[in-house]
Amino acid sequence: MRSLNIADNSLTDPGVTAAIRSLLNVTGLLELNLAHNAMGMGAASAIAGYVAGSGCHTCPLVRLVLSHAGLTDGAAQLIVRG
Repeated sequence: MRSLNIADNSLTDPGVTAAIRSLLNVTGLLELNLAHNAMGMGAASAIAGYVAGSGCHTCPLVRLVLSHAGLTDGAAQLIVRG
């Protein structure tokens, strides 16, 4: 799988976290689109862990789409800092 688009699915923290966990064994993922969902700090923490290395040891993720996801500045900083 090269791309996963689960945008606009009304996902909240538990759904996004479950989706991220399911990607831990996926290799070769280039793009992950989570836009237009309702994410908070729980989802941000899961994404941050994935991007920082929990999942990306086996994936060359080059595009992460989080537009209109309701992320606060603190949640966005968590993701960026990993």
